[in-house]
Amino acid sequence: MELSVNNNLVKIHRITCVIDCGVALDPDITKNSIEGKTVWGLGVAFNSNITFRDGRNVESTLHDYQIAQMDETPPIEVHIVTAT
Repeated sequence: MELSVNNNLVKIHRITCVIDCGVALDPDITKNSIEGKTVWGLGVAFNSNITFRDGRNVESTLHDYQIAQMDETPPIEVHIVTAT
């Protein structure tokens, strides 16, 4: 991951993922899955929080959580380790 911090704000410039999943039956689906989970993780890390009021959480379901939008997502590079 390449990132920078400016005035306590984190900006991610690029993410590289490497996965050793055994035999990837469909590498494109595997790469898409890793990219999607990475974007979900970015959204959770930077946009979501859980708040409590009167001892209960305010958010009702997953529709209250924001995922990263395309313009907020850095380039993601995925490499699948292949057995030799």
